[in-house]
Amino acid sequence: MFVGAAEQTARFRSRYAAHFESNVTSVVRGVGNRRVLSRSEVDEVWRCWWEDESLSHDAIVEPVFDISLATRTIASDHSLLIGRGNIGPNAALPSASLSTNDVRDLWTYSVPLELEHGQCSMSHEVSPIPFNLAAVVDKEYDDDHASMEELRAVQRDDWAFLCQLVSAQLSGCAVGLEGMLTLRQWRLQQVVQQLAVRLRAEWVGIYRVVGDPHHPQQRTLVKEAYVGEVSRAMFPLTLEFAEGSNNSLVGMTGVCVIIADTLGADAGSYYQCSTKVRSEVCAAIVDGQGNIIGIIDVEAWRVNNFDADAVGVLLHACRVLGQIRLAL
Repeated sequence: MFVGAAEQTARFRSRYAAHFESNVTSVVRGVGNRRVLSRSEVDEVWRCWWEDESLSHDAIVEPVFDISLATRTIASDHSLLIGRGNIGPNAALPSASLSTNDVRDLWTYSVPLELEHGQCSMSHEVSPIPFNLAAVVDKEYDDDHASMEELRAVQRDDWAFLCQLVSAQLSGCAVGLEGMLTLRQWRLQQVVQQLAVRLRAEWVGIYRVVGDPHHPQQRTLVKEAYVGEVSRAMFPLTLEFAEGSNNSLVGMTGVCVIIADTLGADAGSYYQCSTKVRSEVCAAIVDGQGNIIGIIDVEAWRVNNFDADAVGVLLHACRVLGQIRLAL
């Protein structure tokens, strides 16, 4: 799937080893195992990665959503110039109709039991009630009738109805947006699966910023697509939660957090749902207006899993998803 990725990574390391050893490391806040890139530093790291024309950049988001990169030119604000940032007419589609189980798995997922203070059960106890995405995101689609019909089907577990909507889209019979939210979920799932392969990661998740269903004045991160072990669904965007969660910290500030060894000294705050995690990188998805609309969190079972090339790939995926506003 990623032809020449190993060779490209070797060239990248050789060409930019000195830069990342001296320049980038010198401007990050934090030392040792934990590095925190400010939003301007995120642009610097991504730009260094993007401008190396010897790399094919392993386009991950672009083929899934049929986005053409209009130019390699970078604007003065470091924004990536994508042709209007629109999803193209040839966005990826399932090779066959989705089954009811396929559709259910796109909209609901298992979550761990939460203990006091919102911590995950470390004994891998799973909640008997799956998390239903529609229960959280329905308020985001009040003015879209087609989307509301789709979300109501999710709320009532009508997976057969959603299968019909997707099948109509696949056969070219659908009119309007019916079934498009489910296809969006499927496409986001393709992105996390490909990122997991490219970054050699055991866990990858895409979260979106939405209104908190329990606190009307508060925003929260909700996990929309992921691959890996069971993990919590929502991370409140509050100062209290950000003190112990990189996800909330990144979702509130737009920084990028890189942890080389979660068990090492100076690893800092870390919200743990699995004892297997040994390294992590978490980056923000920012739209064209500079708003943080989501994050991508990536975890590996090995220390020092994420080198400069891996971070560049992740930052690029975040940048492209931001340009298309997470395909909404």
